[in-house]
Amino acid sequence: WAFWFMMQIAMLIGFACAYPMNALLIKLGLKKGM
Repeated sequence: WAFWFMMQIAMLIGFACAYPMNALLIKLGLKKGM
């Protein structure tokens, strides 16, 4: 159970970190909207 719990937390953290970066890149025009 601990393994899956940590996996979920890692995914949430990864998503929380990746989303703002994607939004910033799209805003800067370096990356097309997905």
